[in-house]
Amino acid sequence: MSGLKEESTKKKAPISSVVWNQCWTVLMEMMKDRQWRNIVPASDVDTLYNQYRNARSLVILLASAEKAAEPSGCRYCAMNGESRCRLSVFVVLTSNFTSPALQHIETLRHDVSHLIVIFQDKVTATLRDDFFRLKKYELELKPFSQLYVNVSKHQLVPRHRRLTEVEETELLALFRCTRDKIPSILVTDPVVRYYNFPVGSLLEIERPPKYYRPVVLAGHKTKYEKCFC
Repeated sequence: MSGLKEESTKKKAPISSVVWNQCWTVLMEMMKDRQWRNIVPASDVDTLYNQYRNARSLVILLASAEKAAEPSGCRYCAMNGESRCRLSVFVVLTSNFTSPALQHIETLRHDVSHLIVIFQDKVTATLRDDFFRLKKYELELKPFSQLYVNVSKHQLVPRHRRLTEVEETELLALFRCTRDKIPSILVTDPVVRYYNFPVGSLLEIERPPKYYRPVVLAGHKTKYEKCFC
């Protein structure tokens, strides 16, 4: 039994400093593209990498940010009566993201309602069962592999934008249709994951001409959806 416990907390070989710097760059770009402001790194990128390699804790704080609450409201911030959304970004130092690591994050988050947790290998089933039954705050789990490349800057990827409720109503009236008549885009799409568009969003995709796609779940839950939805 002790052997299993040791294996669950064992660190994998850390990613290289080159990959770390690239992931850090994409992370900062992603936060800005999501309209997060007042982004404050916990330290400089080299110091954070040394902590990632050598720290003995389960997680470390990478950065924090905030933005005004969306006009439609943020249910996570509304629970705490907050007028502004606050974000914290953590990285997991063990090979897997486990329940003890999440408990450590909860002691550090100080009522922050939006969290991004970056991990290396996988999310344990126990953590999924424990957390997603509660949904006390928004938790976005992101493996390092999703930060290797900024997909939004690829020359073949058009601009994606989430429509407001007013724009959505006007669009449906213009086409005289309902949302279920519009071709959909999966929540597992790389651009949807990059912007963290929630299921039910209606997106405008700027190809010539413009396309519109509602974000939906897959017909059966993928590994991604089991962890992130």
